[in-house]
Amino acid sequence: MNFQTGESITANQNIVAFYSLEKEEILGDVPFDDFMSEISKKELHEFDALHFYFDGLSEEEIESLNQKFPSRMG
Repeated sequence: MNFQTGESITANQNIVAFYSLEKEEILGDVPFDDFMSEISKKELHEFDALHFYFDGLSEEEIESLNQKFPSRMG
């Protein structure tokens, strides 16, 4: 939902963007479905019946994802 207008928002693509707090810059982005496919190879921890979490990605892992999948953000 657009919180300024209250209108519904429709997305035609979903991406995961990687931001470095240390460098204060976007490191890249990956299509959501591709990210989920790759992250499923990591050790996932159950949070509750509907949610899971995983340990953070290193900048090397992020760079590997960026090389594997083209940027969507331009």
